[in-house]
Amino acid sequence: GQGFTVTHDVGHSGRFFDNLSTLTLSHLTLSGGTADDGGAVRNVGTLQIEDSLLIHNDAGDDGGALFNDGSAVLVNTTIAHNSAGGDGGGIYGGWYGSTSLIDSTLNDNDAFWFGGGLFGYSTELTLSNSTVTGNQPSGLVVFYAFDPVTITNSTISGNSSRGLHTIGGPDPGGTIRVENTTFFDNGTHMYHEFYGLAAIADNIFADPGGDPCGGG
Repeated sequence: GQGFTVTHDVGHSGRFFDNLSTLTLSHLTLSGGTADDGGAVRNVGTLQIEDSLLIHNDAGDDGGALFNDGSAVLVNTTIAHNSAGGDGGGIYGGWYGSTSLIDSTLNDNDAFWFGGGLFGYSTELTLSNSTVTGNQPSGLVVFYAFDPVTITNSTISGNSSRGLHTIGGPDPGGTIRVENTTFFDNGTHMYHEFYGLAAIADNIFADPGGDPCGGG
């Protein structure tokens, strides 16, 4: 649909879209969705979201706005003020899926465990010309990064714990690449653990709230 606002009235619940095939959402506002996983949208197919706003959705477990176990591309879309009782206050990316954010924003989302903005578990992540700000407890978290994590020309700021937290996997495909990205006012800007290659180039680290970078 185009140019619509979709909300749940008080006393009603459920997510708005459950995609098993191919779906494109454009010029939509999705607000007030609730589900165990993926408060607004759950995707196990191929999903594109364009020029849209996902706000004030809630997941009891993972993925406050979006639970992605397939391929998801978000363009010029804002994911804001969503929450999850588990991981991924804004977005949860599942096993061997892929999530791409282009010219998009993840702001002021909250997760009980990991990845206030986005949590990925062995998922491919691409972030380009996007902003990740004000998420609790962290901005972007990818565990067991067997697939590439690529962040370019973006801003990661004001996340209460870590701006970007990655745990590498033994698969050599799991390269972490961060280029031309600005980090400021995060608890720790970047934290990378264990295996995998991390390629960091031409970034700006300013006003650290705690440690600029860390690893183990």
